[in-house]
Parts: sequence; structure tokens; C-alpha cells
Amino acid sequence: MHVNVTNTKQTVRDKQDSRTVVGVDVNEDNVALTALSEDGVEDTLVIDFPEIKFERHRHSTMRKRVQNAGKDSMHDTVEGREERFVRDRLHKVSRHIVEWSQRFEKPCIVFEDLKQMRDSIDYGTLMNRRLHHLPFRALQFCTSYKASFEEIPTAWINPEYTSQRCPLCGHAERANRNKKRFTCRGCGNQDHSDCGASVTTAVKGVRKLD
Repeated sequence: MHVNVTNTKQTVRDKQDSRTVVGVDVNEDNVALTALSEDGVEDTLVIDFPEIKFERHRHSTMRKRVQNAGKDSMHDTVEGREERFVRDRLHKVSRHIVEWSQRFEKPCIVFEDLKQMRDSIDYGTLMNRRLHHLPFRALQFCTSYKASFEEIPTAWINPEYTSQRCPLCGHAERANRNKKRFTCRGCGNQDHSDCGASVTTAVKGVRKLD
């Protein structure tokens, strides 16, 4: 197949001209979004993708069985299937994020800067392996370049305490979060933990743009 590609300069709107900040919180099995404007929270959305974690685990088990059986020639085949599945799902999720963001006036999509995350992960051997294999950065990259084609700017904020800080009173404590339930020990605010993190990400994004 021959594909002709025209290289054109893509113009992206200035971040400072944004009227809505969309905070994105990427997790092991979902991505949470919050649209924040000067009027407050416009809307929130949680996009679940548990199949990525499931397929990663399933293909990891298959690779171990292939290696134990001495069939190394099948290793690349199994790994290729996994990569194609994950890539396809990431493109669908990132497209959904951009399309949802377009509903709001002059949006800017804000991500947590997770470049240092892999080096700081230390939750035990099993959990470390799971988190290291999750495509956090890949999803952010797919979303960012799709947004640029729609002239939507993107920004990055420090991820420190975004999942532990209350978006209402600012109280930050590890005990605030229990799996998918967020309960602030400062003001009693309760929310879906990932939605709360996306609100905090959006708030940080507003402050950064200001």
C-alpha cells in the first residue's frame, strides 16, 4: 500500500486564550476527565478500559507459557498481538477524550507530568511490574497529538498530591483516598477518587495558565 503524506504546519491555539481547562487523570483501568471554567465544574466523565489491564495480564501469562515450553519463536507473535490490541484501544480512548473536550468553549487539555513516575514507583514487585507496563504516557501522547489536529492546546502540571488533595478545601492526606472512594478528612467532601483527582488536575492547570 502506498500512502501520500503532506507535511503541513499545524496551528494550535494559544493556551492563554483558553476558556475551559480539561483535567485528565489517567489510571490503571480508566481515565477521568473534568471540564473547569470560570463558572466552576462544567462536567465530568470517567472512561473505563479494564480490558487493557486484562489483556496485558493474559498475554504476560501466555509469554511465560511459551517460554517454559521452549517455543521462543512464538514469543514475538504473542507480543505483537498485545501491542496491536493496546494501541487500538488507546487510539479509541484518546479520540473520545478529544471529542468530549470539544464540547466546551476554547478548551485546553491538562495532563499530569508522569516522566518521573516510573523511577519513583515502589509498591512491591508485583504492583511495580503492573504499573510499569501500563501505557500512561502513550495515552497522553495519543491524546495530545489528536488534540493538536483540532487546534486544542495541551499543558502539563506537577502530579504531586493530585490523587490525595481535596479539590474543595485543599487538604492533602494519603488516607483521604480508599480505592475508588475519596473522603476528605478535612471538610468531609466525598467523591469518586479519580474524578476528584481530575478536578485537582484542572485546578492546577488553571493556576498554571494564570
